[in-house]
Amino acid sequence: MSFKKKYFRKIPATIEAINQVFFIGVPCSRFNDNDLHKLGIVDDQLPLSLGTNFLPSKIGKFSTINADGQVVVRKDLPKETFYQEISYKWKEWHGPDQIEREGTKSIARERYQRQRLDAPNVRITVSEIDNELFFLIKCEPNEDNLLHKLTLETLDQNFQFKGVFNTQAEELQIKLHNDAEFLRNKRNAEKRKTSKRRKINVTGSSKKS
Repeated sequence: MSFKKKYFRKIPATIEAINQVFFIGVPCSRFNDNDLHKLGIVDDQLPLSLGTNFLPSKIGKFSTINADGQVVVRKDLPKETFYQEISYKWKEWHGPDQIEREGTKSIARERYQRQRLDAPNVRITVSEIDNELFFLIKCEPNEDNLLHKLTLETLDQNFQFKGVFNTQAEELQIKLHNDAEFLRNKRNAEKRKTSKRRKINVTGSSKKS
């Protein structure tokens, strides 16, 4: 099963329907040595071999979240009070002279609560499929980090996501393709019937007049 996507806003229905362990990945052949270094592969790991395992470098949004975690704004929770320190200046007259003063003070403000999420630290492993090396990530069905793993495997939009490797996934894709083909044929048949009825009505109206 392949996806021509560089970004996932949500988990595709074909992947959500999988209830077995599966792998997602991209072919290693798409990357030259310069690309591999950017991804986090060191010289000692070249040329790539089976079992090579690494944490992707922080080259973009998703790989940075993977390594450092993130802070999310919780708009579903009541706002919290926080204090912001500001600095200010003013001038004072001392007889004929004017002196500049500086000071600081704290101002109370309201904001949405923040929550820090731990870094997923998802690692990528080099594996072989049909005599070709792939960068693979192992996935559990309906796991919490599934969408993160999908977006991480796109390698921050620099390289297209190759596919899902699982027999059940292939069967689901075939079934969805057949269902979509059936619906298209059904809609086309309904359009032809509607068009035919309109022609009959127009012909009948012209005969009466």
